[in-house]
Amino acid sequence: MTELELTTNKGLESFVLDEWHVRSAPLAAAGGGLTPGAALARVRVWADAPEEAVVAAALQMRTIHHVLRMLHEFELPDTLSDPLAFIRSQLALLSIRELDPEGTSFRVTTERTGVHSFTSIDVQRAAGAGILDRYERPVRMKGHDVEVRCDVRLQRVKVSVQYTRRSLTQRHVRPFRPRTALKANLAWAMLTLARPPHLPPPRALLDPCCGSGTVLLEAAERWSDCFLAASDTSEMCVRGVQQNLKAEPAAVQVHTRQGDARLLDRVWEGQKFDTVVANLPFGLRLGAQMHPYWFLVDLLGALARAMDPGGRVVLLTTQRRALNLAAEQGGHFRVRFARVVEMGGVHPGMMLLERTDRPAVPPRARLLEQMEPTPAAGPLTSA
Repeated sequence: MTELELTTNKGLESFVLDEWHVRSAPLAAAGGGLTPGAALARVRVWADAPEEAVVAAALQMRTIHHVLRMLHEFELPDTLSDPLAFIRSQLALLSIRELDPEGTSFRVTTERTGVHSFTSIDVQRAAGAGILDRYERPVRMKGHDVEVRCDVRLQRVKVSVQYTRRSLTQRHVRPFRPRTALKANLAWAMLTLARPPHLPPPRALLDPCCGSGTVLLEAAERWSDCFLAASDTSEMCVRGVQQNLKAEPAAVQVHTRQGDARLLDRVWEGQKFDTVVANLPFGLRLGAQMHPYWFLVDLLGALARAMDPGGRVVLLTTQRRALNLAAEQGGHFRVRFARVVEMGGVHPGMMLLERTDRPAVPPRARLLEQMEPTPAAGPLTSA
């Protein structure tokens, strides 16, 4: 039996397990579950198959960051006077087959959560010293052969060999990469929520806050026959999406327009969508003069005008309460699912809404007054 651990965002563990169920279908006795102690952002998977086959299946995953082979787990007792020395002693006992060949280089990396008397760098030094106590191997921070992880979560230490050189979320060549770009694995999970396997593929999918285009890049990989559309208020983002699409090895057909998401039905006049997936702006991206509640009221109103009953919307937002209130008061959407996820230290809600049969209403007069001039549909371009 081969066991691996897969890392992801907190909140996406169930999405990882569902995807593993599909990816591991050809493998015998495959399964998965939360890691011992229910450690967040990690999933343990297994199959009765050669390690090469299980690793190959894991490397096809779209909802994860890294693939790990576990070596050891242990607790840091509260009575320890020198926890770093204890970590060193534990690492010195480990047999790491990847380091058996002479001349094999390695490095140690650490993710640490909780309050400790030591830093992540201290852990790396202690763990590295423990490995050197057993193996006389060169240490290289770059160009290394093996990466050993020594992660500390509260009082629990998890030691593993990381098989992935870089995060599996870095699968797109993106010349345009804004600081707040959505990670590919989170976009994949949002698309899975919008259109799970038991539903037919989308006919027309829109991201009205497209940013760098991650949602569209992931959607193009899944549904080549779908009408894909991207828009954003920022001309820079629209041009950036076009650059990113052109940089893809395979041709990706996406229609792009510049326009305000609150009037997306006018931006995409004449086009109906059955699926909308978006990472909504927040903080400075939303603008100091724009109240989150009214932004969501106007956004849901525009979505209602651009969608027929049964249409599905997945939004990533830090304004979960305001979205619930706007959906309840407007009556055009029902919230079907909500999950808090971790994204770079922020904890937005990933929320699924379904279009009701309540008739859509025109935009608020005050919204139209704020638009000077009222934006017309921008030119339709394809990339």
